[in-house]
Amino acid sequence: LSRLRHAPAVHIEEPDDELLRMVVVKLFVDRQLVVDAGVVDTILTHAERTFAGARQAVESLDRHSLATQRRITRALAREVLREEGSSE
Repeated sequence: LSRLRHAPAVHIEEPDDELLRMVVVKLFVDRQLVVDAGVVDTILTHAERTFAGARQAVESLDRHSLATQRRITRALAREVLREEGSSE
């Protein structure tokens, strides 16, 4: 434990637009989901701009899409992200 106290601390900044876009695309690819670039834009605009927020948005969209048998579109993304935002 004492060695950890003396180790250099590193602060990780929030992701910029380009990195967050790549993370969102990767999260969809990991789930074998193909989405339009507009869906990614909608997530970047309406979701929390963190790695955790991106992961939560993709998980919510995937879950909602499966439950309702709807494709993941910009409209669905806006709807789900609006619901997520109002439930917090």
